[in-house]
Order: sequence, then structure tokens, then C-alpha cells
Amino acid sequence: MKISIIVPTFNEEKLIISSIKTIISYLQSAFDDFEIIVSDDGSSDKTRELIEEVFHDRREILLISNAHKGKGYAIRKGIEEASGDLLYLCDADLSTPIDVLKILISKLNDGYDIVIASREGRLAKRIGEPFYRHLMGRGFNLLVKTLLLPGISDTQCGFKLFKSDVAKKLFGKQRLYSEESLTIEAPAVTAYDVEILFLAKKFGYKVSEVEVSWEYRENTRVSVLRDSYRNLSDVLKVRLNEIQGKYDS
Repeated sequence: MKISIIVPTFNEEKLIISSIKTIISYLQSAFDDFEIIVSDDGSSDKTRELIEEVFHDRREILLISNAHKGKGYAIRKGIEEASGDLLYLCDADLSTPIDVLKILISKLNDGYDIVIASREGRLAKRIGEPFYRHLMGRGFNLLVKTLLLPGISDTQCGFKLFKSDVAKKLFGKQRLYSEESLTIEAPAVTAYDVEILFLAKKFGYKVSEVEVSWEYRENTRVSVLRDSYRNLSDVLKVRLNEIQGKYDS
């Protein structure tokens, strides 16, 4: 069984080489066949140049260069190129350790189609997160539960495992951040995850959450007001798309 690790990036020059080396080290010890797809969301720093320089001779590493259209778009382009039987979405900062993957896979083998890491629950750990960020996240998830996804505790954690055919179908149905003409001028935290998980539930796929340890990373790209407004707008767009039947075709 082959696994594809999809790492979306945007201006990650300070950590991307270390993160990829950590991922490679783990995969070499746990899998016979793997690939790492770095799908770059139009970085303006040296993220892409560093990857090309350091890993130019590693055939299992694929770099995709996209225009700046958002994380959801970058992930979709990575999924389109992935050839693995399993697809794992993995944030570049490795705020959840890569070795949690073995736990997610064991859960997938229990009959689920998607297994997502969750920062909520008795066994979950949130390390170093400012209180206001946690409060914002809980408020957002309450809204998501009410409007779209009852029963899912954490839609926004960036670590998610899919069966390949499931991921390709769901991201093929994606409406948010999927248009070729879409452009984004500033860094963007979006709710693409909510749309994908909503579609998974709509089409009858089985989704499980696994409580994980997650360490807060300071992120200067996050804007409380701008990103809160964008995420709220995304959730409302998904609800409206469903009412209008845009996911039924």
C-alpha cells in the first residue's frame, strides 16, 4: 500500500526543510512505498527554491507551484497529482507529530473512509495555545455544528487521512477556492475543511476523529478579524450551496 503525504505551503522557508526531513525519516521506517507532495500556494519567500535545492535528487518528493489561491486550492491540486492508496493532509509546521499517522491508519482499517485529527476531547492536548485562540476556535466550531456538521468536534485541525478515491471525489466536488480564476491578495485562513467534511457526510462516507497532541505555533499570517469574517462567510456559502443544490450534480 502506497501513501501520499500532501503538504500545503505558504512562505514556510524557516521550517520546510526540517519538516520534510522529519516526514521522510518516519515514512522510511514505516512504509515501503510513499511520496511527499508539496503543494505551494504562491509563496513569496524561498520555500520553493529551498525544496528544489535540497531535494532535487529525491524522486519521491514532488513540488507543485501554484498561484496564490488559498490552502484549499493548493491541497486540491496536490490531491489531483497523488498516486497513493491513502492520502494524508499534513500541515508544514508538524504541530501534530507525524507518527500520529499510524493511529489514524489503524482507525481507517476499522472501516472508516476518513480519519481526522482532533484537538478536542479528554485525551487531546493543546500545548501553548493562547486562550483567545481556543475560545475563537470553539465558537467557530459551535457554529459549524449548528449549521452543517453536528457530531464533529474539530473541523479545522490540518491533519486528515483519506482513502484515495474518497479524497479525489470530495475535492472534485469542492466549490470554495476551486475556481481557476480565483486570486487571493493576502494570507488566508479558510474553512475549506468544513466543505469537504460536509460533502463526506452528505455522500455517506464514514468519518472518525482521533484525539491528538497539538502544539500551537505562532503564525503572523493569522488576522483575527479578517479570518473570522472569511471563515464565517465560507460556512454560510456551503449552507447556501446545499440549499441551491449545487452539490447534487
